[in-house]
Amino acid sequence: LGGKELNFSSDVDLMYVFGSADGITSSSSGRTSILQTSHTEYFRELAQTITNALSEVAQEGYLFRVDLNLRPEGKGGDIATSLDTYQHYYATRGETWERMALLKARPIAGDRTLGRRFLSTIATFVHDPLFGLAELEEVKTIKARINKKLATKSPGLRNVKLGIGGIREVEFIVQSLQLAYGSTHQGLHDRHTINALRKLHHHKLISQRDYGHLLAAYIFFRNVEHKLQMVEDRQTHTLPTNPRDFQRCALMMGYYDSEESHAAEQLRHDDDMHAGHVNEIFRNLVLPTHGTVLERGN
Repeated sequence: LGGKELNFSSDVDLMYVFGSADGITSSSSGRTSILQTSHTEYFRELAQTITNALSEVAQEGYLFRVDLNLRPEGKGGDIATSLDTYQHYYATRGETWERMALLKARPIAGDRTLGRRFLSTIATFVHDPLFGLAELEEVKTIKARINKKLATKSPGLRNVKLGIGGIREVEFIVQSLQLAYGSTHQGLHDRHTINALRKLHHHKLISQRDYGHLLAAYIFFRNVEHKLQMVEDRQTHTLPTNPRDFQRCALMMGYYDSEESHAAEQLRHDDDMHAGHVNEIFRNLVLPTHGTVLERGN
């Protein structure tokens, strides 16, 4: 949502922010009764009401699935958090993956002035700390855990978002380079993955070869993602195991049967090719202290 990159059946990642935990909110109940509630409780209830309205299933369906796990402490944290609490949390306990996620933070509703204050508050946490070899290894460790979880949960299945060489690896590459060079290249502060990738290339922070591979792969995988969700009519990122559904997906992607190969075979070939390119770049990603990311081929 923050990067304006929703797919055909996306959920939305939301974080609720309010200005201050100090004070009382008063509201009327009936003609005479005045209810007084702490700001924290009031905004907690308001956030839950909004979340329910977005995600509850009615006769017409629902608006969005809502994911609130990006908030401090994840599922164990408050659904709505004050600005000061966010600031303290990120200053004392914020992690590398949260810096990467917050690159896409964007105020979308409510008090826009407060939204801008939030962005200003998190800017130091996101952009100022060093992002070097240790942080890059942390990102690669996170991805290794994702790979292991997928292999255990869905052995033999191809996930174009979280799988090896998929969308998540493209995003991790782009976000790692944004964090590594963002303090010296202000123009890299872009929420949109393709725009950020183009800016990295413009500043010569990624080679022409890698830029071409990552751009082509990201567009390809996002297109596959859309088509999968159209075929399945649900949120999924896994290529079908049923040959008929796989063929449908390939045809929707624009492939067609020929004397040389079936559409499904062409889709499988291109998925393998793009995944191989992305994973090679991800595994060999380096953050040189001077100059640019080195070319690794023609």
